[in-house]
Amino acid sequence: MNDVLWGSFGAGAVFGVIGGISPGPLLVLIISESMRHGAHAGIMVAMTPLLTDLPILILAVFLLNQLSHFEILLGCISIKDSIFLRRLGWLSLRTAGILLEDEKLEPHSFLARKMTNYLNPSMYLFWFTFGAPFLVSSTLDNPGSAIFFIFSFYISIVGAKILIALGVARSSRLTEGVWYLRIMKFLGIFLMGFALLFIKDGLGYFGLI
Repeated sequence: MNDVLWGSFGAGAVFGVIGGISPGPLLVLIISESMRHGAHAGIMVAMTPLLTDLPILILAVFLLNQLSHFEILLGCISIKDSIFLRRLGWLSLRTAGILLEDEKLEPHSFLARKMTNYLNPSMYLFWFTFGAPFLVSSTLDNPGSAIFFIFSFYISIVGAKILIALGVARSSRLTEGVWYLRIMKFLGIFLMGFALLFIKDGLGYFGLI
């Protein structure tokens, strides 16, 4: 496996884990379902990205491919993404635990789980600002890199959410504990590193390095 494929696989894995454990509507739903109805209910919510992301991914890639001045566009996106990733990294470093009120509710329906993710701005923000541009630019170097990125991303994001569901089902204080905070801070450092790489890529697209 060459460096491009390994890079795509690694990027997908890192961003999948970050997406899997970062606070957001879907994670809150996973935690609440696991606390109130057990691990199975939480796992069902954790599988939601597999059912909702594909149309958004395809749309983002399609729109990006329709644009002209492709190299300059990718350069601008890379610089913008470096700022976006640095902000995400900073937020990860400052993450606090997730607290939920204890309410007795019925498990959420399949439609409710899908709508939670479709109404989640993080999904659109990721695919339109980072995911799709990364797929397109890496595919220029190796067409197989997109498959590696998507595979590792979804294995990681769903796997991370399933682990949280299992952990919360055993201990409802998992996401308030020190290990969750340490992992988020560790991933925040990774995001800062990716931000630097994107600055380098952006300057490369502009022909400056």
